[in-house]
Amino acid sequence: DGLAKIGTLGVFGDEPDKGAIAMRPPENDTVGFGVTLVRVPADVARDGRVAALDARGQVLETAPYHFAIRSGEAKATIALPLELRNDTVRLAVMANDSAGSVQLIDARFRRRPVGLVSGGAADTEQPLLSDVYYLERALAPYAELHKGTIEQVLDSGVAVLALADIGSLSAEQHDRVQRFVEDGGVLLRFGGPRLAAHSDDLVPV
Repeated sequence: DGLAKIGTLGVFGDEPDKGAIAMRPPENDTVGFGVTLVRVPADVARDGRVAALDARGQVLETAPYHFAIRSGEAKATIALPLELRNDTVRLAVMANDSAGSVQLIDARFRRRPVGLVSGGAADTEQPLLSDVYYLERALAPYAELHKGTIEQVLDSGVAVLALADIGSLSAEQHDRVQRFVEDGGVLLRFGGPRLAAHSDDLVPV
């Protein structure tokens, strides 16, 4: 209004449903990537899709988003299995040519598969006394957790095997865990009375 009083004025702007969309840093949870998008609030609703892309630029998966009328924020979840999630290098809002609508994904967003095996029986009534209670809570934000027997978690293709106070291993279990380590897997062993009473050579000392 002020400029129009002193001369001829023309105002150019994007159409309400064509404005730029920005993407906030994503969250990497157990299901996939949680994405939050923001825009300048407008009097129109807006729908679209956000995509996960690999290093070759191929679309691994997409998810819809929806801006309600006069809303400046929208959320979407790109559901991906762990292997494809770790192949993702970029998240982008489709059909939105803006640097702010892209987030680059590096090693910080990768979730490694970790197997948890407990030497004691699970006690659901006293979870604080469980051998893996605190391990689960320490690793859950950063890793994909697999619980079960040694055979079960190794069959799931874990990168790290955590044994919580497991003493005696059968000959078959010992050989399999040894092959896992020799093939590049990481073995974590947490001591306790069972390991103290029945140790083996799969320890660092």
